[in-house]
Amino acid sequence: MHFFLAGRLGSSTTRRLTSQLITTWDYFYNTGGWDDYPPQQYVHSKKLTRSVAPVANTAHAIRTAKILRMAALALGHRDDVLAYESDIAIWMDALQNYAWDQESGYFGYVMHDAEGRPTSILRDRGGVNFNMGIDGITPLLAGVCTASQVDTICRNLMSDTHLWTPIGVTTVDQSAPYYRNDGYWNGAVWMPHQWFIGKPYGTSAASGKPTGSRAQRSISGKRKSRHPTTASSISWCSRAAAPAGTSSAGCLAR
Repeated sequence: MHFFLAGRLGSSTTRRLTSQLITTWDYFYNTGGWDDYPPQQYVHSKKLTRSVAPVANTAHAIRTAKILRMAALALGHRDDVLAYESDIAIWMDALQNYAWDQESGYFGYVMHDAEGRPTSILRDRGGVNFNMGIDGITPLLAGVCTASQVDTICRNLMSDTHLWTPIGVTTVDQSAPYYRNDGYWNGAVWMPHQWFIGKPYGTSAASGKPTGSRAQRSISGKRKSRHPTTASSISWCSRAAAPAGTSSAGCLAR
């Protein structure tokens, strides 16, 4: 599965761009399970899937490569270790060289020309990085950020005017022009990502970064996505077990 995701198996098209950034658009609408997440929705509405790469696909491919590298090390499979390390290094360089946007403090979707060469970061019509949200911080979860990037992302995570809300981390930065306080994946707080974000936060305390306690408090006892300003909620369930009246995402509004 990893080799297919990495574009190194059979007919996989995930690694067709010269930037080496991973895209899964050929196989599924979603890159992270976030249906109307603003840049993803824009890419589909403008039919840009052939030329735009998200951040999360590459960041999570790095995560799987790191996990498999640990297994290969434990088993003594040196050749596999080298292959995983090569993927990690290539993808880390691609994210650093093409996706980081210092102005916003987030990694951005990367646009490419007709030959698949990276050109610029995807921005909204006002020139703002279109990825000021949870996709834009996934390199932090993959452990491939510089010290300066970690500081910047952590400030956004813990800021009440950016990602932090009274009930956890929102999907889109509250200062972004495309943030909505009644949104689905463009303003709500979703439980699974509280865990993804809270885990690296907790492990970074020893190096002087903010501890995980604040993020972890947002996780405790929550099994719903919620809107921080309206307090309305959406219970989440598996698609297979979704009751009658649920949306196509398997969520029932209450």
